[in-house]
Amino acid sequence: MLVLSAALAVAAGSAAAPAWGVPPPHRFDVNGGHYLIVLPQDYQPGDRPPLIIALHGTDTTAADMVQAWSRLELPVPCLLAAPQNASAGWLDGEAQLIEGTLSDLRRRFTFDEQRVLLTGHSAGGAMAMYMIYQRGFPATALATSANYLPPTVTREQVRAREDVRLFYAVGKADINHARMRKALVLLRTSGASVTMPTLEIGHVLDQGVLERAAAWFGEVCTRRVSERLDQVEPMYESGRVAEAIRTLEDILAQRPYHPAAVVERCEDLHRTLMMPANGEMNAVRALVAADQKVEAVRHLARLEATYAGCRLADTARELRLRLQADPDVARHIEAQREELRTDEARRMLAEAHKLMERKDYDQARDKCLIVSERYSDLPEGREAARLLDELLWTGD
Repeated sequence: MLVLSAALAVAAGSAAAPAWGVPPPHRFDVNGGHYLIVLPQDYQPGDRPPLIIALHGTDTTAADMVQAWSRLELPVPCLLAAPQNASAGWLDGEAQLIEGTLSDLRRRFTFDEQRVLLTGHSAGGAMAMYMIYQRGFPATALATSANYLPPTVTREQVRAREDVRLFYAVGKADINHARMRKALVLLRTSGASVTMPTLEIGHVLDQGVLERAAAWFGEVCTRRVSERLDQVEPMYESGRVAEAIRTLEDILAQRPYHPAAVVERCEDLHRTLMMPANGEMNAVRALVAADQKVEAVRHLARLEATYAGCRLADTARELRLRLQADPDVARHIEAQREELRTDEARRMLAEAHKLMERKDYDQARDKCLIVSERYSDLPEGREAARLLDELLWTGD
């Protein structure tokens, strides 16, 4: 059993109940405990801020963690949650409380699954490491303070999660400092990316350490988003146009939750990559002005397909539907559709005749069956049905 308690990591004394400098957190019960959550100002369903899940130590509480993190000037507004367990420290069975917290958050709120920080102080920090390395907790980053690495963590487990960056803060006067130095060798030689600040402090929940952890998490998030943006132009140039534009528009739809530099880069990319599409929309408007509405509808349909899921596709669809509401336009489009349908039926029937001439009767039967079913209302469909009757008595 993993027991993360005062016996191994003595906290710096119980904190008094906080006087909230922010709106009091919401509380939700889950898996034998509860969690507290503070939402960003002006948060709305559908918003996707980063998520911070903070684990308390042996002699601190979820309320202490929420209060400490709420005091920080975070790089961008974040969803902040803190589970509260029933034991002193953390037991391995209480992993279900942390996992249940994440499941409940997903059910009640929206956040960015690609920007999740699991953080913990003292026994909570050791539990956070256990969750990442031994339970596979789906976090982007891990920030711990005043803690040791659980001795059951193996090199293979660290290597399997080397994508999770680690901020590991243990002061020189901390009771866990010697354990930290030993753990650092295992972590770094197993591929972990570790940021290790030099601290003179003892075993305390230090506000300055949290500030550095918050800034570090902001850098990790910016790096991840920048890596996504690095892929946008190659994606666009390879023909995945809609996917490239959707990547940009997903970020731009969440402007309050990204640094200004990221938003600016995203806007520049969007402006550049949308130039051809905006040119096509201007050409469509010129066609409409010239009363060439049927041709405009054809262009709009192509834009919808190319930019599916993007804002431009919505704009193109709205304009196309307005144009098609004109009875004259609708008649012309239907006539064009029927002409194309007739051409397709004739082409397929001609292919069936060629197959018969080559005495390839099996494929001729298949072709005639398709034409007779798909175009039964056309002369070509009826001719295919007649040929099919003949073919049923022909060949092997």
